[in-house]
Amino acid sequence: MSREMRMGKFYIADSLARNQSDSVAQVLGEMKFVPTRVEYLWFKSSFLMEGISPKFREVKKGMEIPFYEIIINDLQEGEILVSVK
Repeated sequence: MSREMRMGKFYIADSLARNQSDSVAQVLGEMKFVPTRVEYLWFKSSFLMEGISPKFREVKKGMEIPFYEIIINDLQEGEILVSVK
């Protein structure tokens, strides 16, 4: 079993989570994202998502968990390509 931890964090806007929850779920599924922490930030009107995904870089013990920008490209209806930056 690999001990590699590919962790990251990113924001999801409150309006996106509430109005397009199916799309958000599809993106998180495409990322194979497993949340380890979710916090609502009132001052940003956003959810702070922290967790594990094979799309993130490896984070060694003691390192700070990096922030990512989630990039979504619609290829066709119902099919998406998700990358992280």
